[in-house]
Amino acid sequence: MPITDRSQAKEGGFAQVRGALQKFKGKVVKAEFGQWGGKLVDDDGKPVPPREYLEIESVEVEVLEVTEELSMDITEWNFRENCSEFKGSFWVEKFLESADKFKILVPDGLMNKVITFEKVTLEA
Repeated sequence: MPITDRSQAKEGGFAQVRGALQKFKGKVVKAEFGQWGGKLVDDDGKPVPPREYLEIESVEVEVLEVTEELSMDITEWNFRENCSEFKGSFWVEKFLESADKFKILVPDGLMNKVITFEKVTLEA
């Protein structure tokens, strides 16, 4: 039955997939560091330093866990992970910890490996 209340509408496309995709595995074909920002200013007009991220592109994606049915099939998926130098951050506590556990040098050691990625929420 179709919805008749606008507030019940779901996200579609990439936004819906990003929200619903909890766990997947795929072959990494590209992993490289980049920066965003650098030309931004804060409320006082002071420059905001650029933030670094690791962009990972994978193919042959197999979806392992979702919160709801995906609105589109994905066989390729890429995402960016913010990098941080602070203890307690996802980058340090989960991503680098996992890389250490499996003895993977980031980013070069990710290339051509089938890796399982899982969305994790850290407590504040």
